[in-house]
Amino acid sequence: MNEPRILICEDNEAVSTLTKFKLARVGYTACDIAADGRIAREMISKTPYGLIITDIQMPFVSGLELIKYIRNDLGQRTPVIILSSNTDKNTVLKGFDREITEFLAKPVIPRELVRMVKKLLERK
Repeated sequence: MNEPRILICEDNEAVSTLTKFKLARVGYTACDIAADGRIAREMISKTPYGLIITDIQMPFVSGLELIKYIRNDLGQRTPVIILSSNTDKNTVLKGFDREITEFLAKPVIPRELVRMVKKLLERK
């Protein structure tokens, strides 16, 4: 069975690199990074991902716009985890309205993210 590809959409290079490193340490080595929403949208349209991890606030295309693109334009049901320092209740609810799978507030506890990734990928 092929390892599922994971896309990390994060404009903070330290956060995306740390996330990729933590996932690789537990065996998820097929991780790509998109530094902004426009790049992420392009990557998602060309590559089948098993899981997408995205920040809400990104340059060019926000995480919420990205989710809308995934769900409505592409019709994909790919699990999406939002990582964000924006914990405003309305923003979080807007994410769930757009069918995010999970939400984690920053700063993220790496062990919690790894547990969530495992849970979502085992469901598939």
